[in-house]
Amino acid sequence: MQQSHTPVITQLSQAVYDTFPTAQATDSWRHRTSLDRPHDLFFENYQPLSVLYPWLRQLASMFPDTTELSSIGTTYEGRDIPALRIGIPLPDDDPHKDDPRHTVVIVAGGHAREWISVSTAAFLLRSLLHNYDHKQKDTVYKLLTHYDFVFMPVLNPDGYEYTWTTDRLWRKNRQETALPFCREAYAGEHPLQAVEAQRLYDWAKNESSSRKFTAFIDLHSYSQEILYPYSYTCYRRPKNLEDLEELAVGLAKAFRTTNGHHYGVESACEGSMLNTATSTKDTGMVRTRIEESGGSALDFFYHDLQVKYAFQVKLRDTGSYGFLLPKENILPTGVETFSALLGLGKWLLGNRGIEGYANLSDDEIWGKEEVTINGFDVIQETNDDADEDEGGSWFRRKR
Repeated sequence: MQQSHTPVITQLSQAVYDTFPTAQATDSWRHRTSLDRPHDLFFENYQPLSVLYPWLRQLASMFPDTTELSSIGTTYEGRDIPALRIGIPLPDDDPHKDDPRHTVVIVAGGHAREWISVSTAAFLLRSLLHNYDHKQKDTVYKLLTHYDFVFMPVLNPDGYEYTWTTDRLWRKNRQETALPFCREAYAGEHPLQAVEAQRLYDWAKNESSSRKFTAFIDLHSYSQEILYPYSYTCYRRPKNLEDLEELAVGLAKAFRTTNGHHYGVESACEGSMLNTATSTKDTGMVRTRIEESGGSALDFFYHDLQVKYAFQVKLRDTGSYGFLLPKENILPTGVETFSALLGLGKWLLGNRGIEGYANLSDDEIWGKEEVTINGFDVIQETNDDADEDEGGSWFRRKR
């Protein structure tokens, strides 16, 4: 008789332990005197708030002309929610200097246990600064000239801290409720009951009065999916559905052509559903909601703030490790997500008619698709972690 369940992680305690850095690794990044490479020691481990917050302050001090570190407010337990803005100010004589800045907002760490989202947001902002500082990528310079990027790498610092000290798989914030704490998810009795959600709402409403939000990305884990609005219902069609689907497919392609990992594309409401067997004669399957959601930041930015390009990106993996993703995945996840971010940037620049980007091909924006060599389907990849003497590219068999 088939078992009703199959163990996925046989040594759960060891899997939890393996996600934590050693005491030596936690402090080792402080001994670096320069940030000459984005792949520094910071990204060899997941980092606690005691390391993440000083690191953000260090970046802001090293790039004072292009960054601004602020707090969107404090949490239920009184911690700051940091926001790092990156952008190249226009010169004083530029006729568009006083125009509202086009802004891309990227948030992460809304669910406490999703550590890979926090590390990935940190990798993205660090990579933008690294490439701008070294003038290595014209695309990054163009992006930061025409757009501000606002990163909130840990939207739920209370819950995130709790996963480091008490319960590694805690999901929520730490706000007291009348319901039992053992309940894994709780949406609240009314909209914006969570302090952190209210802080994001207030900040976004205030910022939208002087800036033009162009895109919004909400990083989560896990399942490797690119999700577009709406989250609260599957029965309402976004006005610009074709653009959203085109961009989502492009983002998925960027992930795939970087490291060969497949990301699915669907609406956020479908991303909260699970196919389960049923005896119905029509389809044999029924969709069961696995996550109760009356709305989300995705819907708020898309519908209320009219942000045309809003996505929720669920990062690695597809369930083998789930929220306990080994730290060896931090760098490759960051690299493939940065490729997707650059693709989004090229698409946005082209959509605005910026010289050099208006007529780019699909491959030039999102990356080259797989080719065939000796009868095998392969994907050409760039190995950002390879030693210099090994070369930077290789081929791998298609999964």
